Amino acid sequence: MNKWSTEKFRKYYPKWEWMFEEYCIHAIEQYVTKSSIEQKMTWGMKRLPWFVKSWAGFQARLKHYDGLSVKDWVQEVLGTIT
Repeated sequence: MNKWSTEKFRKYYPKWEWMFEEYCIHAIEQYVTKSSIEQKMTWGMKRLPWFVKSWAGFQARLKHYDGLSVKDWVQEVLGTIT
């Protein structure tokens, strides 16, 4: 969790599951609305650019593979987090 966030961010999202959900939500939001990553990083979301890139890559693959779902992306992300 320390690699992913700051102490300030962990204060509001003390469980890794909550933090993971926030990252997913903000990555999708940024993809859809093109909101500022920089602002969210000041909140302590150190890994947000990685999540945004991962979500964008998943969206590109969705166009070519009908059987993919958000569940597939979540499992991929959980499998590649270090």
